[in-house]
Amino acid sequence: MPVPDPKSWTYHRARMGYLSKVLPAGDPQIEAERQALKAALAAAKNDAHIRALVDSAPRLTERQRAILAGLLAPYPGGATG
Repeated sequence: MPVPDPKSWTYHRARMGYLSKVLPAGDPQIEAERQALKAALAAAKNDAHIRALVDSAPRLTERQRAILAGLLAPYPGGATG
């Protein structure tokens, strides 16, 4: 069985549901999990928005791809080269 991603909003939703059953109402762990769920939902919404923006942009030309590849390539003596 795969390990759930602790950054996933579904992970936090399930964990909050579990904690709500085993801990008394108002427990600090439940509130901390509620905040984590809000943050994960916001991150998921941001990811979806960024993906939509990228997908709506025109494709790069071959020349633009070559320039970008040159900028991203490691260079001799650099931190990654």
